[in-house]
Amino acid sequence: MEPISPSAPVAPPPPRRSFLFGGLLGGAAGLVGGAGGLAAAKPSGWAWSPKPEPPAEPAPAMPNEAKLSYAQFGEDIVAGGLLASVRVEKPTYLDVGAYDPVASNNTYLFYTRGARGVLVEPNVAYTDRLKSVRPGDTVLAAGIGVTDATEADYYVLTADQLNTFDKAQVEHLERTTEHRLVRVVKTPLLNINRVIADHFGGAAPDFLSVDIEGLDLAVLKTLDFGRFRPKVICVETLVTGTLAHRPEVSQLFAEKGYELRGLTFPNALFMDKRVLNKV
Repeated sequence: MEPISPSAPVAPPPPRRSFLFGGLLGGAAGLVGGAGGLAAAKPSGWAWSPKPEPPAEPAPAMPNEAKLSYAQFGEDIVAGGLLASVRVEKPTYLDVGAYDPVASNNTYLFYTRGARGVLVEPNVAYTDRLKSVRPGDTVLAAGIGVTDATEADYYVLTADQLNTFDKAQVEHLERTTEHRLVRVVKTPLLNINRVIADHFGGAAPDFLSVDIEGLDLAVLKTLDFGRFRPKVICVETLVTGTLAHRPEVSQLFAEKGYELRGLTFPNALFMDKRVLNKV
């Protein structure tokens, strides 16, 4: 090799990245050379392990536009929006056929926001749970009647949410679905106008939810709209076992001065026109 002249330019050392790259290539070549070379190079007690998976990213936060619903098809969100439009943020409510205190419940969302009301549920299997989960509400273990009778046969079916006071509804369900009657229980009845008068200080609740499997329209016909006009009413209009809605429900509300403002698969929400006209 020729000696380097003092005047000749000296090449700069390769950058650090070049050294690293060369080391990586050399290591790769050693691995390719065979398992024997790898075994000779590994320290005593060394064992290969796979590269750990990166930690899972946390679930994104709920967007501000998202809305939490406890109702079957978001009826509580629709009702809340209608009530908020007339500046009612913590509505009083009467929930006829409350069923479960949380699941598929039209009023639990309001309860979580500090609102309070009355829950009417004839199924004693649920009234204790209603009282336990929602101690701020008044729970009435009874049904709502359509006559002056103080008790009636309550038909318990294989699906609790289908229990009813309507014998014709039971016959329809047994004819068109797999559900069957389990037993019949004598259950006390209350008048809807008396419940409102006794528990709401003589004024109507802001929100009325009615879901009583076949007798919804009959009960609403007994409501004294001259005395008690809930701002928003949610009622089941679907004919069980079909995709049809009962047109006579809308006819009743039109006669009473209410306007259809929301519709889900099984339910319709009506709003008092008198309240709307004041906005």
